[in-house]
Amino acid sequence: MFLFFFSCSEDIQPIQNSCQLDVSITNSEMTSSQSDTSVQDVVWYSEDKVQVSVQPLSSLFDTLLLLNGQPLESDDSWQLYRNDCFECDTCKANNNCLTCTDCDYCSNECSTCEEGISLELPLIQEGLYSFQVKNAFGESPILSVYIENQVSDE
Repeated sequence: MFLFFFSCSEDIQPIQNSCQLDVSITNSEMTSSQSDTSVQDVVWYSEDKVQVSVQPLSSLFDTLLLLNGQPLESDDSWQLYRNDCFECDTCKANNNCLTCTDCDYCSNECSTCEEGISLELPLIQEGLYSFQVKNAFGESPILSVYIENQVSDE
């Protein structure tokens, strides 16, 4: 019983869930030329470059991308992007808007702000996966993505 009080708990999580992340995923660049619009699911190709829109965005050091609950290993291909966010950031600072809340005062300034992560997928077995993002601000809902193997042009 003495050891019970000093045992480690696996329930401790380093991420502080203060808000729900707004995440959107789109088809990988390779699939953008496909004309089959009957497929409603997001399709990524193994070893292809993908972009994941994440708001609010934190840093690569505290961001987890999970496939079926397992973290994707970050590598040199991972890059954060923030495009056209200066006016949004300035407006939020001037109006004391919190990171995890909507700022009605700044909706016009923030409408063009795009932020997220671009990365190259590793070699992954084909199939349907659950996808989730976690960072210092919170976590996203679980989304679905279908990963296919690369198709050669021969």
